[in-house]
This record gives sequence, C-alpha cells and structure tokens, in this order.
Amino acid sequence: MYTPDHVVSFTLDQAGYGPDDPIDGLLLLDPACGAGAFLTAAVRRLAERLRRKGCDIRSASGARALVRAVKANVFGVDVDPRACNASRRALAHVVGEVTGRPPPREDLFASNVVESDFLLGRGLDPPSGATPRTFAFIVGNPPFVATTRLGAAHKSALRRRFVAAHGRIDLYVLFIERSIALLGERGRLAFITPDKLLSAKSVSRLRRLMLQTGAVRTVASFRSHRVFPGAATVPCITVYERNAEPDRIDVLECADRAAPGGRVVVLRRSQIPAVRFTEDCWNTARPDLQSIAQTMRDGHGTLADCASRVSVGLATGLDSAFVLPRAAVGDIEPELLRSAVRGRDVSAYEIEDPGLALLLPYMFGSAGRPELVDIDRYPGARRHLEAHADALERRHCVRVWRKRWFDLHDPVPFDIAATEKIIVPDLAESNRFALDHGSFAPLHSAYYIVPLGVNAEYLTAILNSSAIEFLMRLESPVAKDGFNRYRRQFLLRLPVPASGDATARAIVAAAGVGDHAACDGAAARLLGLSSRQERTIERHLAELRNRARASRTLVG
Repeated sequence: MYTPDHVVSFTLDQAGYGPDDPIDGLLLLDPACGAGAFLTAAVRRLAERLRRKGCDIRSASGARALVRAVKANVFGVDVDPRACNASRRALAHVVGEVTGRPPPREDLFASNVVESDFLLGRGLDPPSGATPRTFAFIVGNPPFVATTRLGAAHKSALRRRFVAAHGRIDLYVLFIERSIALLGERGRLAFITPDKLLSAKSVSRLRRLMLQTGAVRTVASFRSHRVFPGAATVPCITVYERNAEPDRIDVLECADRAAPGGRVVVLRRSQIPAVRFTEDCWNTARPDLQSIAQTMRDGHGTLADCASRVSVGLATGLDSAFVLPRAAVGDIEPELLRSAVRGRDVSAYEIEDPGLALLLPYMFGSAGRPELVDIDRYPGARRHLEAHADALERRHCVRVWRKRWFDLHDPVPFDIAATEKIIVPDLAESNRFALDHGSFAPLHSAYYIVPLGVNAEYLTAILNSSAIEFLMRLESPVAKDGFNRYRRQFLLRLPVPASGDATARAIVAAAGVGDHAACDGAAARLLGLSSRQERTIERHLAELRNRARASRTLVG
C-alpha cells in the first residue's frame, strides 16, 4: 500500500526521529520498505541533522559524511526484489538531491536494503559470533494481510515462531512482534496499522506482549479509510517504546486528509492513563467521554446477562447457491427454505423484507437440534445445488474441514428463522436494532440477539437509544465512511439497566409510536446519566455524523 508523504512525515515525527532529535548514530529500520518512502524521509532528516551540527553536506567531505551515516544507520527489508532495487535507487537519488551532487552508485547501499522474509527469513541475522544488531527506531507501514490468504505450511511456520499468531491473525501483528525483538533498550516502534490493533480479540496476545515489554507512548487515530487512496481499512499510528515504564498515553484525533502544504491535521489532543490499556482493549476515547461510559456501566448488567445467544448470522460460503429470490425457488422443497434478511435490510425497529430465501439443508427435531438432511431425499434442492457443485466443493469448509458438499460454511445452532430475536447490521453508522418475532434467518452481514429473561421490546428500545449508540460508537472499530462494526465482543458488553414494569411499558409504548426522544430520555435516566452528560452525548454523536457526511461529500 502506497504511504502518502504527509503520513510518512507524521509517523517519523511521532517516533521522535527528526533533525532536532539526537538521531545521528542511531539505527533505523523499515521492515517492509517497499519503494523506500520511510527510508528516503529518514535520509532527509539525517541530512538536516548533520547540517544543523555544522556539517556542510553539499561539500565533497560533507556528502561523504552523509553517505557514511546512511550506510551505517538506515536499513530496510522487503521480500520483493523489485521493491529492494527501488529502495536502493531511492536512497542513492535522495542522497544526490540533498547534497546537490551526482547520486552515488545504487550498489553502495546494497547492504542497507535486504531482500528477505522479515518474519521467517534470516536477512537481519549477524555473522556468526557477532553482536546481534538492535535498532533505535523501527518504522513503517507493514502489510495488512490476513493469514487466511497464506498456505498451510506458511501459516504453521508462523504459528510456531510467534506468540501472537493465534486465531484469525494478520501479518501486521507478527511484524510488530518481530520488531519488538529487534528494538534496543528504549528503542521506539512507530507503525501504521489497521485500527483493529486497538480492540480485535485476535490481537489480544500482541497487546499483552506490548504492555509487558514496554509502554505505548502515542496513538493517533483517524475516523475514515480515506487516509490512503483506494484503501478500505481505517488506520491508526501507534508508537511503542521498549522497556519503558508506562505513564500517560498521548491520544491524537486526526483529520482524514492532509492540510494545504502537506501535513496531518491533529483535530484534538488528549492524554489517558496507561492503566486504561489492557490486553482486552485499548480505548483511546477522550477522558470525559470515557467517564460517561463508566457511569453507564456502573451498577448495571450487560447484554451478556440477558441474552441466551449473541452471534453473527449464517455464513453459507457461497450465497449465489444458497440465497435466491423467493420468486425463483422453483421446485426446491419448501421445508428447506427460510426467508432471509441481510444487514442492509435492517433499520431501527424495522426490517424490510428483501424477498430472499435461504436454502437451509437441515431438519430440526422436537428438541430443536439441527440435523443435516440426506440430500438425495430432496431432489429439487439437490438439482439446484448440483448446478453450483464445483464452486461448493472449492469452499474452505469442504476442502479443509471435510464438510459435506451441500452443507453451509458455518454451523447451524438451531432454527434461527423460527426464533424470536433482535437483529442488527454488522456495519452501521447508527444503532439499527429490530425485533423479529420469528420470520427471518439473518445472513452473515447481521448479528442476532436471543433475549433471555427480559422483555424483548423493552430491550430493543434500550439498544436503539442514543446512550447505547454513543457507547457502541465510542468503543467499536470504525470502518469505511464512519460506519462502526457491531461485533459480538462489543455487543456483549453493552449495559442493560433493570426497570420496573411501569417504566418498561412506558418505554415500549413510546417506541411503538415513534417517540424516540422519550425513549432516549428514559434510557439515560435508567443508566444514571445527568442532563449535562446527555448533552455531551448528543454533541458527540452529531459531530460523528457531520464528519461522516463531510467525508462523503468530499468524495462525491
């Protein structure tokens, strides 16, 4: 992924690698250097550092001093030989540019840019008997690549080597772990990563490792994927210092686009105590907003306490085979069909029927236990699925998990369509919880909540309140265009206040006539919020909506 110059410069600033810092003689590494954006920016800063110390880098002796400094201190690694060659050319070019002299030969920097697999290769290992090389700065934009796209042998090798390689992992996680091992005492790492680093369950081991071995110094967050042209991931920039004592963490909220003249705009700065960072989550919200969130949690149960199940909808592995318009089901046996709903079809309190059917190859006994059917007993369904047989057999669940060729990708826990549940999209820019009394099977783009021991209509109204939306948008990851990911781990933690029967009936009645202001006020009071806190919530949500609207307008 191409890293814009203003983001490169900002990352180096946050790392403390600048001409005003004592960077001469300190080793810097970009472990996924690509065409050399971070390396060339580092050379410019190193050149300016030498100039400020009185070295005339435009003289012959000064140019030689710069070349020596670059050769001794600026390093990159990349697995792609073309990228390595491009980085070496870029180093030579920038040295010539800042010295005003002909560029040195590219091969002069052959040992500065190593062609190697940073995670499994040996390109950075010292000669036998030599002291291991350690770095004062490791910076860059490591690859965002899920290991599901790697071969089995490659994944196994990564899992054997890295503590953080568990669950559904991404290569950037392993780049951080490997980099920590290469940092010297009080060495700093400054990486651009997906903001999943802050909260994803699959990253919990890495967060624990970082907290055990050093301190997070800075987290710079963005609210949109548009920081990188053509990207779909919302980034953050994290600065970590090895063997440092944790204190307070600088949190920067940044604009998505560079200011005129090319620099990252910091919209808001705050500090939070390091003790708020745990392996479970790194919540970078402003202290005043975190205080409101804590008020909402104190003394209340959670959604986990009043739901028998909170889960993502059914994943087929091939929707083109299993999901079809109800008008086109043909002779597929009716007992294998369920009305289906997607996340996009769900709004607050309402579900718009998209007219879709899910072919569900299961029967459910008297105890509700699912059993995969004998597909030969359902010739209509078999004929329909056989038209997709090649694609069905190429699915991961068939090739690796050895599931039957006509089975769904994920397990089917019970007849979800026939169960009363609350459905919410997995991606939304506002709370959109809707109660389904037992009509639809939610697909993988939605989550469903099965209420337990609580009035389902009351729970739906509480979940749609502004207070719960504030909490969800404060703590869950941001996706494209300011949308948030409504994942299970965040849904489970939502507070659900207890209520007397009369209050619950009043909230349900207000929701039934569309009096959302009354629902919001009642939910806020039940959660213990003051009028001032309610106003802060309203302002914060309005700011998020305005920012998302402005971002979309710029693109349009």
